[in-house]
Amino acid sequence: MLKIASSQNKLIKSVKKLLIDSKYRHTSNLFVAETYRVIKQLIDNKQKCRNIIVRMDSKYLSQIKQLDKNGLNCVEVNNQIFNTLSSLENSDGVIGVFNSKKNELVIENNKKYILLDRIQNPINLGSIIRTSVALGINGIIITNNSVDITNQKVIKTSVGTCFNIPIKVITSLTDAINKLKTKGIRCYATSLNPNSTKLNDVVFQNGTCVIFGNEGTGLKEKDVKLCDETIYIPITNKVDSLNVNVACAIVMYQLCKN
Repeated sequence: MLKIASSQNKLIKSVKKLLIDSKYRHTSNLFVAETYRVIKQLIDNKQKCRNIIVRMDSKYLSQIKQLDKNGLNCVEVNNQIFNTLSSLENSDGVIGVFNSKKNELVIENNKKYILLDRIQNPINLGSIIRTSVALGINGIIITNNSVDITNQKVIKTSVGTCFNIPIKVITSLTDAINKLKTKGIRCYATSLNPNSTKLNDVVFQNGTCVIFGNEGTGLKEKDVKLCDETIYIPITNKVDSLNVNVACAIVMYQLCKN
């Protein structure tokens, strides 16, 4: 297994750029994943691995050496170099570089979808994606002013499942809602307003999309008005709202249980 001792190495410089530059991730068609568990999950799911970087004192060094023998391009680095690459406080010492795999979403009128508008927290987005895969959502639509799905924290939180579900990034929420409706998809906005229906009282059918807004501001009123129905999760008056990834999980469970 090759050892790299210089921070000016081409691979090291590329990984640093991939971590901070979403435009570079998209133009290079590459992304970075961290922790052995996530990397193994991606490899098992047939995601093309370009390189694995392992810290010299990682407890997974022997496993990475075996992957190197099996044909993956693995390199070993010292702690100083690895620490310039890792975004985690307590990293297990393994970073992978992968090719992005396109999993384009094609809307069908008998499926169940969620639409996410302006989600900013990568941990929220990663959690939502992982839950959607677990519950059987057929696809996710995300506005392009949300956090990038190839963000390392999104990938880590989703445990690599962000490539197990069709995802479409769109520029206009308003246009997306209108297009969904023309395809026979019933659109539900999540919003706390007097005209909203309790989630418990909604009977979801196939051909449904539930829309969730930004963590702080929710959905814009003009977009809520475009939807067929507005729904909310009843909670006690001791709490004013739920975190968006928790709200998504509750609604998606109800959406997919039938």
